[in-house]
Amino acid sequence: MPEIKKKQHYVPQFYLTQYSGKDRINGFDKILKINQPNTAVKNLGHENYYYDLPDEFVQSVQNGTSNLDELVKKHIYPTFEPNNFDKQFLENYFSELESTIAPRFSSLIKKLDAQPHLLQTSFDTIISDDEKEKIADFFALQAIRVPSFRQLGEKVRPLLKKSLPPFLASYIEATDFLDDNQRLFYHLASGILTRLSLHFIENFHWQIAVIETPQESPIPHVAKSHVTAEFLLSDNPVVNIKNIPNNDIHRLSLEFALPLNSRYLLLLREPNFPFGMPTNSVFEAIPNDVRIYNDYQLRFSSRKIFYNQSSSKAKLEKYFKLPSTYTHNADKFAVVTG
Repeated sequence: MPEIKKKQHYVPQFYLTQYSGKDRINGFDKILKINQPNTAVKNLGHENYYYDLPDEFVQSVQNGTSNLDELVKKHIYPTFEPNNFDKQFLENYFSELESTIAPRFSSLIKKLDAQPHLLQTSFDTIISDDEKEKIADFFALQAIRVPSFRQLGEKVRPLLKKSLPPFLASYIEATDFLDDNQRLFYHLASGILTRLSLHFIENFHWQIAVIETPQESPIPHVAKSHVTAEFLLSDNPVVNIKNIPNNDIHRLSLEFALPLNSRYLLLLREPNFPFGMPTNSVFEAIPNDVRIYNDYQLRFSSRKIFYNQSSSKAKLEKYFKLPSTYTHNADKFAVVTG
């Protein structure tokens, strides 16, 4: 009988370990406003039975009444067998995906660290096709598995219906309530991971912002409450940014940001990025750049913030004394910039 997993991580343990460089990490709980220093990675970024599927749904898949077999084989498991389906299907599936993604994260960071003239090097000459594919998968996976996506709930139902066959779209239309994990399963069965991953690879410029020399903000009051010497990480690590210059919706440009660790920030930007593309795809992040992207991590986190440098602790405590309208998102899934 398969082992039952109680602690289920929506922020992968390998990712937190990669960020901290060890199996322990500094955390901050923005709801309770308490610091959690030097905490075991396995004890952060998780909830008990977070991805468990409802029993009734599991039974419908096992006995074939859900009619999902072909979709699952096409978009999730090519060798799917309904008899082996259980309530921890999602947790086990995510664990398998992470096991293929983790080595590519590690190899990319090692190559970035090894570059003698990193800021003069094109990112395309550093990242391999395989690394790009797996990290695009990670972008897609994190975008749909974290609490912030779950909190959208019924708002994403129309999007889900459009991506599924008519028989399943009709079922979703007629169902008053969908369990969060059942909805997530349907998203996966629609092929969302492949679509998103391919979209990230084909339609975005990939860039790396680098903290070459950690610096405090030159503005005293900003330096007191804003971290600029390292990139912060949160329990919603993929930040979705909608750049709308001068509120002109016709010039909308999407951007996604993901910290690789406290020194490197991976940016995916559409070609029409309105604020000036850097000359090189690997560029130095000035303190104000770091502040802005850290603010996004802080505001759009559900609860947990992660950091490495001890100096970040006091700044986070001061930051979350600011009004919640500034420090917490307002039930939005994306940052909107003008």
